[in-house]
Amino acid sequence: MSIPDSRGGSATSPIYNFKDIFMLIREYDGDPISLNSFSNACNTAYSICSGDQHIFLIIRIKNQLRGRAAQLINSRDLNQWEEISNLLNIHFGDPRDINSLILDLQKLKQLPQENPITFCNRVINLNSKMQSSITKQNLSRDQKLAQSDLIENMTLNTLLTGLEPKIGQIIRASSPNSIVDAVQRIKREMQLSYFEDQRSNIRRNRVILLVNVELKCGTIHIDKILVISNLQPPTKILLTLGKAKILIDSTLTIRIPLIATLKLTKGTQVSFRNHLTKVHPFRGLIIYHMTYHNPQRPTSPTLRTKIFAQRPRNHWNPV
Repeated sequence: MSIPDSRGGSATSPIYNFKDIFMLIREYDGDPISLNSFSNACNTAYSICSGDQHIFLIIRIKNQLRGRAAQLINSRDLNQWEEISNLLNIHFGDPRDINSLILDLQKLKQLPQENPITFCNRVINLNSKMQSSITKQNLSRDQKLAQSDLIENMTLNTLLTGLEPKIGQIIRASSPNSIVDAVQRIKREMQLSYFEDQRSNIRRNRVILLVNVELKCGTIHIDKILVISNLQPPTKILLTLGKAKILIDSTLTIRIPLIATLKLTKGTQVSFRNHLTKVHPFRGLIIYHMTYHNPQRPTSPTLRTKIFAQRPRNHWNPV
């Protein structure tokens, strides 16, 4: 097939393989963001087809529809691309024009308890709709590029000013030059904050035990540092020291500053600051340096325990 050119000669129109034309049509599931891209691809494919090729192209377009889009189109007897395109735009297109979308963009703020990444996704989603609206306008290429750059800058400004102040100040201080750059910095800052929170939680919940175990049949000195995190009462702590195992069945509460309260059984002898006291019953003890054993079981080992915690201003003795 040939068409006359402007110089009086002839020029041959390009011949496209049907497979290449079909490759232009990607799957579409009713997502409003990707509707414009899908429509543009179908328009391009439809324009380079001729005659009976349009029939096969319509079949290809219908076969590429998924989910809600497939239900909408396949439930109707549509054989023209213009009919399919209009129906898709009515159901999945955004009815707002560019001016309405800009007004919505200016109102966007990070909600209380909202993750910064979720807020970023809302901003980026609205930016995609505005960019799609620009491509539909009857403007020259330069005008569309100018509008696209303007929308991009407005979106970046909304993203930076709409963030929660704590993270927003940090991101604005880094002066990101694009939306992608800003999102990367937000993710990096969130990761640093996460690691810092984890370290703070460990410091806040940690109890360090320095344990010595002495047995009646000879003396065995075993020293070990044991770190226990996130203790919840009631707690059973199993200390495994070499081949020796001691099970402490206790109710252990941790407060800030760290205070460990250990409830022992009736008749237990407690040595507190080198002072032997027999309690009946034992109600509680703020432990800083304690040695205890059960007199009813003389073969049981004596456990000397030190718990390093911040000393409260007004501590109390066992009663």
